[in-house]
Amino acid sequence: MGFLENEKKRGEIVWITDKNCVTLRTKIYKSYNMETKSLLDNIPQAAGHFNIYNIWANGKGGSISDYTGTGVYRFYKMAIESNGHMDVVNEEHPIVATGIVGYWLHFRNCKNRLASLWAPEGPQIFLEQYITYTEDKLKQYKKTVQRDDPSSWRRDLEREFYTEVILPNEEKLNKQTEALFEYITPNDCNIIKAIMREYILFLKTKKQKFDGGELEQIKGKLIKLNIDENRLRKHFKPIFKGEIKNNPDKIPDLIGVIQTTTTDIGIGQIALQIFDSDYFFKDNYKRFMPWYRDFCGIIGAKHNPNYNQSKFKIKDKEQLASFAFLKKIQK
Repeated sequence: MGFLENEKKRGEIVWITDKNCVTLRTKIYKSYNMETKSLLDNIPQAAGHFNIYNIWANGKGGSISDYTGTGVYRFYKMAIESNGHMDVVNEEHPIVATGIVGYWLHFRNCKNRLASLWAPEGPQIFLEQYITYTEDKLKQYKKTVQRDDPSSWRRDLEREFYTEVILPNEEKLNKQTEALFEYITPNDCNIIKAIMREYILFLKTKKQKFDGGELEQIKGKLIKLNIDENRLRKHFKPIFKGEIKNNPDKIPDLIGVIQTTTTDIGIGQIALQIFDSDYFFKDNYKRFMPWYRDFCGIIGAKHNPNYNQSKFKIKDKEQLASFAFLKKIQK
């Protein structure tokens, strides 16, 4: 395979290359409890790195990595030898994440310029990532067209990009990224699905700017959030917060879904799903709208008094499924 020319040390991992494989001398991590730990944490942010050997949700052993630094994550199957070494199997390495999700996997929880390939100054919210990723794609498109087409100066490249190019391309990349779902937990899948769904809606709002017309499913203003986790926790029963034995803390999963929401309509939809949840303390809220107002305050969103409960009902089955973790108390 020849990823590295010579033997190199990266932390506790020693890499040795030959014609057929990369060998890692390191300890093997045990399989994770699928109910309590996000497997997204096992995917390295930095390009060019393998993480320590993992057992994924589908039972496969290996590493998920963007080794080439192109924003394309692949699964690298590893075989455990009798001497305890792990070899990357010399076979095709399938793409499991790309597009906006590949970009987000590099960015998430980034705190300094050495933490990821694209190296933001600090932690970024999803909306800022959508904007930055899209602007980078636009620059690449303009550069390619201007290099290849002498008459490109006559064309409105920005309009072309938003009305003809970016949306169908990203929909195809999202389809490829669905391959990641079998490797991660159901709650992880909810986060990835929300990122993909919201980014497509974001692109449709950009497209709308150029070709006019109203897209019914994209109403509401783009927003930025500042979530007060402590205040949020006070509104949920102990079983949802992991305070009862053998029940995982689901607040981080809920926050992950909230953080992927970029419109005020989306915020209202989440508030309604919480209000209808078995885990929600309803003692102080006999009606939805007071809860919607308080929820907006908790997460730093602007409350819109002109909205009503019926406006936040979700009809899309796939979107509704992303809130399944709120519905039933496990016994």
